Amino acid sequence: MASLTQIQKRYLVQRLATYDTPSEAADALYEEFGVRIERSQANNFDASKERARRRMAKALIALFDETRKQFTEEVERIPIAQKAYRLRRLDENERKARRMGNLRLSNDTVRQAAREVGGQFERGADPASGTGDIDRLFGALGGGDDYLGSQGDGYSGGDDD
Repeated sequence: MASLTQIQKRYLVQRLATYDTPSEAADALYEEFGVRIERSQANNFDASKERARRRMAKALIALFDETRKQFTEEVERIPIAQKAYRLRRLDENERKARRMGNLRLSNDTVRQAAREVGGQFERGADPASGTGDIDRLFGALGGGDDYLGSQGDGYSGGDDD
């Protein structure tokens, strides 16, 4: 196990606080300081893990907690990280797709928005299929890839029928 300086320990703590994996943090430490450590040693500085937290110095725990808090607040300021922003963009895309007559893209965009609102990646999603109830609902309603029928492009031909 490599002996680390306080600066190197702080570096590892900050990398882990910003959601780097222990392997990524160890690689970054090598690139920055030329010190090679194992993933397991980097894991000792991840204060999100109770075992590591019990062994860490209070100053490093405080650094981890403050870095994680700042990072999380910074992420919240990024527009695409906000559900309302993503839904607004999806709404704009769906409207454009409909204006272009691309019903397949419109339907896919509606499905994506439904997943966003329905919390596909939150508790209650179906882990076996990787989706929530939205896909089952679309299937039951005749949605999905078969929804457009044999046309394929989603355009029925309008007045030409």
